Amino acid sequence: MALAALLVGIGSLVLAIIGGAAGTNIVLSLILLIISLIGGIVGIVLSANTMKKIPEKKGMGVGGLVTSILAIVYSVISLIACVACLAIGGAALNEVGKAAEESYNNMTPEQQAEVQQSIDNATKEIEKSLNEAQ
Repeated sequence: MALAALLVGIGSLVLAIIGGAAGTNIVLSLILLIISLIGGIVGIVLSANTMKKIPEKKGMGVGGLVTSILAIVYSVISLIACVACLAIGGAALNEVGKAAEESYNNMTPEQQAEVQQSIDNATKEIEKSLNEAQ
């Protein structure tokens, strides 16, 4: 049980670090951070039981406890950062959409027709590429 506590704590900390560093893939980051958070909680429970029931293995229990706590702290901080990034990204996309709509509305009817024609051509090209890929 002492070794398990230590290994779970170390594994959770490693997953937290990888999850925090995998920022380019937000889904992977969130999955790894949630697994790390759960592992950290399991590590704390195992460490507490180890220190209570097996006093001669207290060192491993303390190691598991420390690494589990670090994993939880790092996971929570990284999860907050991920959520903040998603919120900021969503707000930015919303503003870009508003600016594009405002720009379109300020165009002359001829310019709007030209933009619509470009969109239609791009849509046809995308559909053609998708059909060829199948």
